[in-house]
Amino acid sequence: HRPLDHLAFRYPGSKLVDIAANPVVAFEVDGRHGGHRWSVVVKGTAHRLDRDDMIESSGVLRLPTATSTEKFNYVRIIPTSISGRRIR
Repeated sequence: HRPLDHLAFRYPGSKLVDIAANPVVAFEVDGRHGGHRWSVVVKGTAHRLDRDDMIESSGVLRLPTATSTEKFNYVRIIPTSISGRRIR
């Protein structure tokens, strides 16, 4: 595994104006593994990826997506804190 130095994810275009005005964000991911549930929160500064080389090098194009619609806007979070918990 590589160390986490950034997180890139697909983001709906309607939220980009909000991120530009206030780039301090929190991103939460929840999941289940075995008999446990878990939650991770990444807090940091969001930046729109606006160049093809930035998008490609982020790896976001290789991530699975819940919808088959084409994506045009991508955001990277530069983390200031990462926290998580496991829930039994």
